Amino acid sequence: MSVIKRAAIVVAAILIAGEASALDMCFEGGAQFFVAKSYRRPPKGTCRPLTGYEASTSVPFAANGTACLNVSGDTLYVQWVAIVGAGRVFIVRMTLPHPSLTGGESLFSNIRETGTVVNVTGGRAFKCKPPPIP
Repeated sequence: MSVIKRAAIVVAAILIAGEASALDMCFEGGAQFFVAKSYRRPPKGTCRPLTGYEASTSVPFAANGTACLNVSGDTLYVQWVAIVGAGRVFIVRMTLPHPSLTGGESLFSNIRETGTVVNVTGGRAFKCKPPPIP
């Protein structure tokens, strides 16, 4: 095999691996901000679990969720849940156009002992390099 052919195979393998590799993804809906660690886009018609933290408060709280890409590949559905203190839970559901991940809709539920507050805002997602957790 020629040197050029080997080099082309190595470059192709690196590019393919780079696209499939995990990265940090930030999901923002109104005042809610979720950092999904080691995010990988789900294949069309499937879902992937999300693990990360809610970063919209002064203290980051662990959060978990799910990202699902519809079968046509044009809509990403994301939901995450974070327990942010005694008697408080954040639940965020987003519907994002794919692949742009901008101009979506976010539904935020702040569940407290005294009742639930619901807000609907815009939503977006983007690759991010969040600062270290304090």
